[in-house]
Amino acid sequence: MWSYPPREFVKINFDGAYDATHQKSALGVVVRNEEGLVILSCSEIHHGVSSAFAAEAIACRKAVQRFNKEWIGDENQIDNRGELEK
Repeated sequence: MWSYPPREFVKINFDGAYDATHQKSALGVVVRNEEGLVILSCSEIHHGVSSAFAAEAIACRKAVQRFNKEWIGDENQIDNRGELEK
């Protein structure tokens, strides 16, 4: 279940989906402020992806890149911690 980020924080949610047959992945990123309002979102398709783990890693990288491009220096909270620890 999604929860609001702490005051003066944003929450970055991301996910990757993997198609092994075609070696493609899709990703989605949503950044919300402390009020739950979407302040940034994006989606992409990638070709030549070799695994579900790679799809999640690409999604994580894109989330951080997009956030940094818009708000360099702001603190953030990433809730896909399991993917970051692999």
